[in-house]
Amino acid sequence: MRRARRDAAGGLPPASQPFGLALRLAAGVALSLSLSLASGQALVAEPQPPADERDERLLQQWLDESPERQATHAALMAQLQQEGLAQVLPPHQFLRSASSWRVCEGQPFAVPPPELWAKVAQVLRLFEALRNAGVLADVQVHSGYRDGALNRCAGGAPGSAHWRAFALDITPAGDAAAAAQRLCRFWHEHGPTWQMGFGQYPSGRLHIDTLRWRRWGVGC
Repeated sequence: MRRARRDAAGGLPPASQPFGLALRLAAGVALSLSLSLASGQALVAEPQPPADERDERLLQQWLDESPERQATHAALMAQLQQEGLAQVLPPHQFLRSASSWRVCEGQPFAVPPPELWAKVAQVLRLFEALRNAGVLADVQVHSGYRDGALNRCAGGAPGSAHWRAFALDITPAGDAAAAAQRLCRFWHEHGPTWQMGFGQYPSGRLHIDTLRWRRWGVGC
């Protein structure tokens, strides 16, 4: 059988060129992987906090359902903006109510009443201090303010800071155990000044508030 005609440059026949290109690309990828392994570079991305369905879109939908919610939310964010705290955490995170909101037939979000806004601001200041100190970086917030009924259904303590003041239940990015130990050190050194409450749930989630200096569920 007559040999396939080569192209003008003397290379592979046109039908074979894509296959040859694929081989060269595969070789390049293999070489890059080998170099990464040889240099000790990590090929696995750092674990991120688990996702939560209560995102920006759902928050906006929830606000749009009620002009009263919109007005209260806008007033809270305006106050936080004045205090330089509006960018500490995204609203769709720190306004989340409880993870069990569906089971409890509650609301996915909750804007704390105005009498608690000073408590909200103080917890956000604490979180900002923790981030600036390198104690926490990226987190997933699971719960902020909860009203009494939702707090009871979610298994919260009767005197929980989640409804008496304000609190954050979080999962840190990366090594959660290492984050808990960093929080322990911060709690010992700076906790009394902040009146910092620090706890850990059996699930591994962490709790911070500024109700009073105390800890639970962690071996600090």
